[in-house]
Amino acid sequence: MSALDVLRQSARALLPGDCFLRRDQQLRALFVTDFPRRNGDQKENALSALREKGFTVTEEKGLWLLDLGEEARCGFIASLPAPAISADLPLPVAALCRSLLFGGATPPSQQPWEAVKRTLLRLDAGEMHLLIPELRLLCARYKRQKTPLPTCIVSLLDCKEDMPC
Repeated sequence: MSALDVLRQSARALLPGDCFLRRDQQLRALFVTDFPRRNGDQKENALSALREKGFTVTEEKGLWLLDLGEEARCGFIASLPAPAISADLPLPVAALCRSLLFGGATPPSQQPWEAVKRTLLRLDAGEMHLLIPELRLLCARYKRQKTPLPTCIVSLLDCKEDMPC
C-alpha cells in the first residue's frame, strides 16, 4: 500500500455514489474525480465533507481536483516515519536522499508540497525513472533559493512494503 492509497481511501469515503477517483496524471493535485458531473444533487454535502477532512477542492471543466490543505499536509508529513537512508537503496536514490538530509530534517510546516505531491503521484504510478531526475532538479532549485528541503521524501523513497506509508 502506497502513502497515496491512504489519502485515496480517505477521499473515496467522502464521495458517495458513482464516480471515479483517480491520481491526477497532470500533477495539478493529488486526485481528480467526476463526482460533480454524476452526483450534482450531492455536490454541496460532499464538498463540505471533503473540506472538513482537510482536502482542497478546485473545479475544472466539471471535474474536481482534490489536494490537501495546509493543515492536512502538515499532519500527513508528520505522520510519515522519520527519514533514514537504508543501505539497500539504489545509488541514485541514496545520493538524492543524502543530499536532502544533509542539513537535517525540515519541520512539516516548511516542507515544499510541490515536491512531496510529485513524489506521491510518481511513486503511485510506478514512475521512479521520471521521479528521481525531477527531484534532483527541484532540490537543486530549492538549494539555490535557500528554501527548505522536502526531507519527508526520504521516508517515501525508502518505504518498505511492511510499513504503513
